[in-house]
Amino acid sequence: MKVNKEEIKKDRLRTTFFRNFIGGIATGLGLTVGISLVAYLLSLAVSVFGGLPVVGDSFANIINSILEALKGK
Repeated sequence: MKVNKEEIKKDRLRTTFFRNFIGGIATGLGLTVGISLVAYLLSLAVSVFGGLPVVGDSFANIINSILEALKGK
């Protein structure tokens, strides 16, 4: 049985496409799971340590400044 060079090229192309397709799906799934896990752990750490007081204080100061400015008008 004689194998044509064109058939070998098509087979390699099909195999390469399939491998890259599966690799892309695996990469996307891995990134999604990884980012979700990191976000969960980060939110868990923030909730354990009582939130972000620095950011909360900054927003409170801004809101108080705005309210005082509105009362003055």
